[in-house]
Amino acid sequence: MLMSYEEFMTEAEAFVASNSNWHVQAFDASGLICGLRRTSLLKNVNLDLHLLYSPSYQSPVLMFKPAYLSGQPLSSSEIQDLFSLKEETFHALMTQELHPMLNLPYWTVHTCNVSEICQAPGTESRPPGQFITMWLSIFMNILCLPPSQLM
Repeated sequence: MLMSYEEFMTEAEAFVASNSNWHVQAFDASGLICGLRRTSLLKNVNLDLHLLYSPSYQSPVLMFKPAYLSGQPLSSSEIQDLFSLKEETFHALMTQELHPMLNLPYWTVHTCNVSEICQAPGTESRPPGQFITMWLSIFMNILCLPPSQLM
């Protein structure tokens, strides 16, 4: 499902209203560029999760930065272990790139084909906020995370 930034923000605000672990964060001084943010703890690792809008893909993008409680970032092999991913699966799914608003290195899960998955029959009409719930559920399964980590 392709969506505009305005549609993303409508979905995001509805999602946040029913998921108190996430909050809307402005990434620029004007407050015009916003995304969702959540910090989670998984196996003594802080996960800084950001759900942003990608104008290129016209869909959400999940970016995350895993770090030990000391603040030391995890290496790619440590991230593989954290998510119980085989090396080839990890490299097929993950990319490290600069966060578009913070200009810091974050990991991202490739968004290719997610729009098509989200357009499966029966997903056309849903209440606001349900698209992001469905979208995050896909990534929760990819990363082998329990629902409590992303919702």
